[in-house]
Amino acid sequence: MNDNFEDLFKEVKINKHIKTLDGEMYLPSKNEIKLREKGFNINDDIIEKLIERCRYETQNPNISEDEKRELSIYLKKNSVKYFSVSKRKLLIMSITTFGIYQLYWFYQNWEAVREQDKENISPLWRSLFSVFYCDSLFKGIFISAQKFGYKKNSYLLMAIIYITLFLSTGLLISFLPLLKIQEVINFNNSKMDKDYIKNDKFSTWELIASIPAVILLILILI
Repeated sequence: MNDNFEDLFKEVKINKHIKTLDGEMYLPSKNEIKLREKGFNINDDIIEKLIERCRYETQNPNISEDEKRELSIYLKKNSVKYFSVSKRKLLIMSITTFGIYQLYWFYQNWEAVREQDKENISPLWRSLFSVFYCDSLFKGIFISAQKFGYKKNSYLLMAIIYITLFLSTGLLISFLPLLKIQEVINFNNSKMDKDYIKNDKFSTWELIASIPAVILLILILI
């Protein structure tokens, strides 16, 4: 299985596997099959990266290879690598900890901001009072991702949804908009680090933290 992204992109570019429909780029299923048959590792994240790369080069046709490298270095130095976790894991941990996991999520992301920007902020307090700081965190995440070609900017809507859910349900379901934010984070981190790991596995302490929810479910079913 070939996991080299540059080899894959070269194959896609030469054979024009990425198509455009109504202004949106996509990889047709038949072309995806062809790439798999040639031994390339293909998944949703890789397809998204291919499309973003094609979109960027289409918008910047005259940029040289040196300029691309300089731009990549500049973006990585001036962007934050936020907390990586898969959306599946974020959802499961949020449900099994009755929403408490989101406090850890906020803490890790504010810690990433503090380390990158060297700001005198308290990740702990900003996590405990996330309802007051979520908009600035979400905004920073979207801005960082947009440097790498992310098109949408709905941070304000996500902040409004989060605040509304938090004030009405507390930690119970206010984590839901964080799933969208995590999607943006994972896009951002994948652009910053070619060896980016999504963090989809559960650690020992995470499994232990899920025990109360499992016990409660068993009691309900009995």
